Amino acid sequence: MPLMDDSRIDLLLADNPHAMWVYEVESLRFLTVNAAAIRRYGFTFEEFLEQTILDIRPEEDAAAVLADIEAAQELSNPWQHRLKDGSTVYVEIYSRAVTYHGRAAKLVWAHDVTESQEAHVRLLRSEERGRTLFEIASVGISTADLSGHFTDVNAAFVQLTGFPREELLTKRVEDLFTPASLERMTENFESKVIDGVRATTYELDLVGADGVTTPIEVTTQVLYEGELAIGTLAVSQEITYRKELEAQLRQSQKMDAVGQLAGGIAHDFNNMLTAITGYAELIGYSFEEGDSRLEDIAELKLAASHAAGLTRQLLAFSRKQTLLPQCLDANEIVAELGPLLRRTLGERITVSIELDPALAEVEADRDQLAQVVLNIALNARDAMPDGGRLTISTGNVELRNGLHVAISIADTGCGMDEATREHIFEPFFTTKDTGKGTGLGLATVYGVVSQSGGRIEVESEPGLGTTFRVLLPQTCTVSDLVAA
Repeated sequence: MPLMDDSRIDLLLADNPHAMWVYEVESLRFLTVNAAAIRRYGFTFEEFLEQTILDIRPEEDAAAVLADIEAAQELSNPWQHRLKDGSTVYVEIYSRAVTYHGRAAKLVWAHDVTESQEAHVRLLRSEERGRTLFEIASVGISTADLSGHFTDVNAAFVQLTGFPREELLTKRVEDLFTPASLERMTENFESKVIDGVRATTYELDLVGADGVTTPIEVTTQVLYEGELAIGTLAVSQEITYRKELEAQLRQSQKMDAVGQLAGGIAHDFNNMLTAITGYAELIGYSFEEGDSRLEDIAELKLAASHAAGLTRQLLAFSRKQTLLPQCLDANEIVAELGPLLRRTLGERITVSIELDPALAEVEADRDQLAQVVLNIALNARDAMPDGGRLTISTGNVELRNGLHVAISIADTGCGMDEATREHIFEPFFTTKDTGKGTGLGLATVYGVVSQSGGRIEVESEPGLGTTFRVLLPQTCTVSDLVAA
C-alpha cells in the first residue's frame, strides 16, 4: 500500500464530507480532525486535540477499542461514539496506518450508521413486526446463503417468480436467472466482498415458473455475522413497463432522425421536380399541335407529377407538410370511407365498421386523417391475399396523458414478427415484392398522426393478424364542432 505524506492526508481530510481524523498510536491523542468531524461531534478543533480517541467512546468500550488497535483492524463493526452534547451515534470505523508529522498514527474515516443501526435494533426488538413488513412489502425480497440456496422469500417475490414458496426454498438462485444474469451477479458479489461495497443495484433477467423471461431491477447486499459473509439479501422489482418506455423512446428518436433526413431530401427533390415540370412546359410550347413529341413531354410531366406525390408523402412522414386542422368527428370520416373501402378491397375481404355513438371530437386535417385510414386499410388488404375480415372501430380511451379518440383497424391477415414491426413506419421499408409498393404508405400515416399530436400502437403476431390503433387527443368540444 503506497505511503501517504502529510500534505496528501491534509487534502484528503479537507475534501471529505465524512468525519475523519488522525490519532497518534502511542498516546491515542487526536493529531488533526476535519471540518465534517467538528460539525458532527460538536467539539472545536482545539477540544479535539486535547482528547484521546477513548474520550469519545463509552467507558465500557475502552477494552474493545484497544483490542481492535492491537489487532490492527482496518474495518470494525458499528461502535458507539459520544458527541459533545452527551448523545451517542453509531459509526463504522475504517482506519489505516500512516505517518503524520513524523509520528506513527492512524488515519480514520467514521461512517455514521446511526439510522440503519437504530432501525436494526428496532427490528430485533420486534421480530413479529419485522416479519409482517417483510411479507407485505410490494417489492420482492429474498435471502440466500453463500451456496446460492434461498433461505427466505416474501409474498411479492413468490408472485414475481410464479413458484410456490415451498418450491422456491428448495431452489438455488442460479435456477431462476439467465446465464448472462448469473455472470453479472457473480461479478457483483465478488466486488462487494472484496471492496466492501454495502449494496448495489443492477438489472437482471428472471426466468419464471412459466418459462417467460422478465426484466427486473435488483438491489443486493451481502449479509454478515461479524466480519464473516453468510449470505445475500436481494430486493427485486419488475421493470417491464420501464423497459418498454425506453424502447419506445429509442424508436421515437430514430424515427425523428429519419424524418429529418427524409424531409430535407423531399424539399430538395421537390425543387428539382418543379424545374423539370417548368422546362417540360416550355419545351412543349416550341412544338406544333399534333407533334408526336408532345406525347413524350406529357409523359415526362406525368412522371414528374407522380414523383411530386412521393415527395408529399415524404413531407407528411417528416411532419413538414402543412395540415389544415379542424374540429371533426372521426365517425363521419370512417363512415364515408366505408363504401370506397368495400369496392377497393374486393369481394373476398369483409369490411366491418363499428362506431362509438358517443365519440368525442378531435382536431385534425380531414383529408389527411382519411388518408391515414385508407393507407392502413390498403396495407391490410395486401396482408390478406386469400381474403379475410377488416374491422374498423372507434372509441374514447383514457391514457396517462389525457383523453384520446381511438381508431382501431384490425385485419385477419398474415401478421408480422417483431423484427418487421420495428421498421414498418420507416420510409421505403416494404415487405412487398419489388415494384409493388413504395414503402411510404405507413410512413405517411406515422407523419400525419405525429403532426396531429397523436401516436400509433401496433399489435401483431405471425398468423394472427394485425391491429393498428390510431390515438388522437380529444381537443375539441361539441360547441367547437358546431362553430367549425
